[in-house]
Amino acid sequence: MQQPEHRTSDHKPLSRAQPPRRQRGIIVVATTVAMFALLMVAGYSINSGHILLNKTRLQNIVDTAALTAAKVLDQSKDTLQAEQAGFQSLLTNLAASGYEELAASINNSGIAFIAEFSNTLVPFDPISAAPRFVRISLSANVPLSDFLLVTNKAVNATAVSGPSPILAGSACDIVPLMACGENELVCDDDGVCSNYYGYSPNDIIVMKMAAGDESEVGAGNFQLIRLPDGQGGAAVRENLAGGYSECITTSEPLETEPGNSVGPVVQGINMRFGSAGGPLDADTYQADHVTDIGDTISLNDDGSLNIPDDIFDYYDYDNKYQTYPVGQTYASSCPGSGQCYRRKLTIAIGQCDGTTNGQGTIDPVYGFGCFFLLQPVQQKGTEAQIFGQFVQGCTNYGSFTQTPGVGPAPTRIILYKNPDSVDA
Repeated sequence: MQQPEHRTSDHKPLSRAQPPRRQRGIIVVATTVAMFALLMVAGYSINSGHILLNKTRLQNIVDTAALTAAKVLDQSKDTLQAEQAGFQSLLTNLAASGYEELAASINNSGIAFIAEFSNTLVPFDPISAAPRFVRISLSANVPLSDFLLVTNKAVNATAVSGPSPILAGSACDIVPLMACGENELVCDDDGVCSNYYGYSPNDIIVMKMAAGDESEVGAGNFQLIRLPDGQGGAAVRENLAGGYSECITTSEPLETEPGNSVGPVVQGINMRFGSAGGPLDADTYQADHVTDIGDTISLNDDGSLNIPDDIFDYYDYDNKYQTYPVGQTYASSCPGSGQCYRRKLTIAIGQCDGTTNGQGTIDPVYGFGCFFLLQPVQQKGTEAQIFGQFVQGCTNYGSFTQTPGVGPAPTRIILYKNPDSVDA
């Protein structure tokens, strides 16, 4: 067979066409523009994160300042004291670790700290009387340090705080006392109550328990309740001194503590006045900052109150206790949390019909009240007499209703959305 003839081509192999020099220039320019755009995006992203971080930090310390100011306002009713407390809180937190850049920026540009107060949340009215809510604003522009492409960005923050709606569903930090009440609640639209389950706020009342008393409202007009952490006289004494921090609810019946336990009642409550009794530690269960009581209230033979002439020199909660010592407010003069407001108790109010000194059940539980101790417990033989007032509001923790109120029920200080801003 004839082999095919091999021939050598006269053509050179084909090679890839070389781009024109002007195309090389376009690629360099496009690459440079793309890299610049990427740098711009990266710079914007980093700066946005940097700004967001500082805004979050600023919002946190403004929130804390508003909560602090609202707590002081709730306790003292003094807007100047509240404003000073909020401002001091702001400075303290700016000095904390991690806030150095923000603090330096504020110090360099100046700080415009604004505190406003209102009696209502919506609308927030800064000129209203008897304010209950506080709005803290850091309204000045706060320049941040230069970072990549973005400079001199403004970061502002606002926070509103005040008392929550009343704690109607549950309350914590209570004492093992329950006042016997009526299923009647008369309060106005602002939450101010004239009849709070049978009690009138600020009226002087006596809760009296005596051995063998089986009146229509049970043992006297209050019951000792059995809290979940223990039973017996020792638990009553410690919990009345302030040893119980858990919560109870209105949805479940309360079990009563059998017997009158007069001794533990006297010892536990009177620890709040500095009268050590029993095995309780006075350093753990400190006395209230104010223990002056003047002449004591007593009961006449007919059961009426014997009120001394100087009663309102010491006993009126709003006008005397809250302004002790003279010329100051209680909140500003109280030296520490261990001694502040120890004479204010959160107690349950419920139906006592049919209960006796034996162990029984309270059902229903109507709600919770703020009870101010006017004087140490008076012991008279087998009787324990507790004189006090249901006062308009006290801070506590628990679940609450939807409508803010200032009645005798406890509240808690919380943050609210600023009604005049979409950001806060």
